[in-house]
Amino acid sequence: MQRTFAVAVAGLAFASVAAQDATVKTFKVCALNVDGLPQKILTFDLNADGPGSEGSKKIGQYIAASGIDVLGLSEDFNYNGSL
Repeated sequence: MQRTFAVAVAGLAFASVAAQDATVKTFKVCALNVDGLPQKILTFDLNADGPGSEGSKKIGQYIAASGIDVLGLSEDFNYNGSL
């Protein structure tokens, strides 16, 4: 019984030291729907109220300045290069 107790105490002490040595790191994750469809194709209004190329450039500037580590973009069809 004493041996079991001693082993349990030693195990808890080791676990406590290991927990103190843990490294904590953070990272930023962001998912954006950027509505990158072109506003017009030929003569057809496809996405007239979408942000267009200027909106995509602004979104790209935000992304660059935000320090995001993991980024998921949806609907960046037409302006992927701007982002």
